[in-house]
Formats: sequence, structure tokens, C-alpha cells
Amino acid sequence: MERLSQSFYRLLLAAYPAEFRQEYEREMLLVFRDLCREHRQSGLGLVRVWMRALLDLAQSAPRERLQNFRKGFDPLKTLKTITLALIIYAAVVIIGGKLLVSGRAHLPYALGAMLDSLMMIGIAFNFIALVLMTTKLLRPVKAVRAACIAVVFLLAAVLAFLPAEARPNGVAVTTMVLSLLFWFGAHRLWAQRREAALS
Repeated sequence: MERLSQSFYRLLLAAYPAEFRQEYEREMLLVFRDLCREHRQSGLGLVRVWMRALLDLAQSAPRERLQNFRKGFDPLKTLKTITLALIIYAAVVIIGGKLLVSGRAHLPYALGAMLDSLMMIGIAFNFIALVLMTTKLLRPVKAVRAACIAVVFLLAAVLAFLPAEARPNGVAVTTMVLSLLFWFGAHRLWAQRREAALS
């Protein structure tokens, strides 16, 4: 039971920022282990240890996350970056959309669907990843994963609310999946290189 408690406590420490964990995780685990050993005799003692640990976690983890978020965070710079990205994305949608509409009749259906998917999923994926990274809510690799999950949920929500006759066919769904994999792979590679350069 004691070992299980320690393993679970180690998992809960993920609520703290990475820098905080690097500095304090070992000591926190040792203190928790010692408290568990002290109160091992009575079941109620272990409950008290957990209540104290969870209360401390609920109070200190959000505070550490907020401090970490504020460190090096420039709201004006972030706002400028996101605004510039929105302008670029809007231009891509307008120009790309016009080009696709004018040349659509000459393209095979699968190729047109692929270009549609690459453009629309790319805009959503890039924007979500950009917001998560520039606000420093997540490290680059985690931001890419979160953007992928967000786009999957967004697509699922859109598809769920479409009437049956307007839902995409198998080719269109395949192009969406391929586009999502393309953007995820490209961003993940870039994020891994960025994190390697930072460390």
C-alpha cells in the first residue's frame, strides 16, 4: 500500500512545472515516503497523510504554474504574434480559397479534397499550437500534442452536427486524417528540435 501511495504521489507531482519538479521532486518524494512510514501502523494515519498532501498540492501547484507562466511572459508580444498569425491565416484562407475554387473544376476530387484538408486543418492546428506555445501554457512538444487533440475534437464536433447528406465521404475523411498526420508530424519534429535547442 505504501509503495502504491508513493507511485501515485509521484504521478500527482506532474501538476507542478517541470523546473519546479527538477529542483524539488526528490525531496518531496522523500518527505512523503517518510510520512507514510511514520503513519503506516494505522489506516487513518495514511488518510491524514494523503489529505495533507492533496491540500498542499491543490494550494501550491496552481501557484507554481502561475509563477512559471508569468516568468518571461510578455502579453503585448504574445498578442502581436497571435494577431499577426490571424492576419496571415485570413490571407491564406482568402487567397487559397479563391485559387481552389477557380481551379477546382480541373482537379481530381481526391486532390481537391486533400488541398482543402491541408489548408483548413493546417490553419486550425497552427493557430492552436501557436497560442499554446506563445502563451507558454505548454512546452512545444506538449503544445503540439494538445493542438492535435483539440483539432480531432473540433473535427468530431463539426462532423457530428452536420446533417447526414452533408457529411464527408470516405475520401474526404481520409484526406482529413492524412492532413492531421502531416501537420502533427511536421510540428512535432520542429517542437522536438526547439526543445533540444533550449535544453
